[in-house]
Amino acid sequence: MYNMDGTPEAIEELLNRSYMAVDLLGPLGRRDRTLFGFYCVGVPAQVPGMHPSGAYDSGEGDVIDLGLGMRPDATGQGFGDAFLTHILRDIAASHPGAPVRLTVAQWNARAIRLYEKHGFRLSGVYMKGNVAFQVMYRNC
Repeated sequence: MYNMDGTPEAIEELLNRSYMAVDLLGPLGRRDRTLFGFYCVGVPAQVPGMHPSGAYDSGEGDVIDLGLGMRPDATGQGFGDAFLTHILRDIAASHPGAPVRLTVAQWNARAIRLYEKHGFRLSGVYMKGNVAFQVMYRNC
């Protein structure tokens, strides 16, 4: 789910300034400017096609939707905590006090544990095709 499909719509979404690149200098404090991952906020962070299920009808007010992806070869090595901390600090600086919502595939237990460690709690489980997604919230 880290890869984009290369369609004109996907490329336009990447270029509309809703995505932020994260390099190793950010989350890990290294001087290596290698692309480590990305995050996005707003509608691009929502899973397409899940609106009819009510997944994003929260009544939470001015919630910030968060989507993120870490380089697949960096997963499982203990980098997730620093990566997510970096992203949440950035969001808190630009949206002070706003709750954050994210959507994660239910099979991604490692990511869900990380999100729970950072205060995200399950709001609901929704299906898109044959994939179950968890919507999770974190109050700042």
